[in-house]
Amino acid sequence: MITLRAGMVLGSRSTSFEVLGQLAGRLPVTVVPDWMESRVEPIAVVDLVAAVLGAAVADTPTDSFDVGCGQSLHYPELLRLYGQVTGMSRAQVTVAGLPGAVIGRFGSWLTEVPSGTVAALMESLRHDMTARDRRWIGRLAPAAHRPLGIVQALQRAVLPADVSVPCAQRDPMGALPGDPEWAVAAAEARRYSAVGIPPRRRPSV
Repeated sequence: MITLRAGMVLGSRSTSFEVLGQLAGRLPVTVVPDWMESRVEPIAVVDLVAAVLGAAVADTPTDSFDVGCGQSLHYPELLRLYGQVTGMSRAQVTVAGLPGAVIGRFGSWLTEVPSGTVAALMESLRHDMTARDRRWIGRLAPAAHRPLGIVQALQRAVLPADVSVPCAQRDPMGALPGDPEWAVAAAEARRYSAVGIPPRRRPSV
């Protein structure tokens, strides 16, 4: 059995990407607890798929691999970078002493992602999430494989889908038919970039 460990996945419909985008864009000021200074090393959806496909045919009976893009930064820096890429830059305020449970509940209220997932993601940001090595390149993906950098992954994740292209041929980094209804970060970035704050959608009843 081969185990893959990824700290954060960038791409439409990834829960960690959706939380990032919705947190970064839905308030005029982003409140960051002081314990959320952990380093994260994301990986793009397309690179994670390459690792999964490689694991499916690897001749290694049992192993574990950390998968990442090779770039890491603090989570508040990633929030700022998302704002720069999407044209939705926000001021940031670091606040000391905010309990994790409060941040989890606030994130669940602010975003569309299922509340249990949001709370778990918020709690995980107390710890660094970076790859210990890059063995997956050469073992699961070709040695010449070059993962997308963070900026390029964010840019591709928020691009509009080309509806003239068959679904099977579209960029898997972007939105696709059948995406969950909470996958709205990219659409909000395109609609509200340099315009204003997107309204919070209320769940349908």
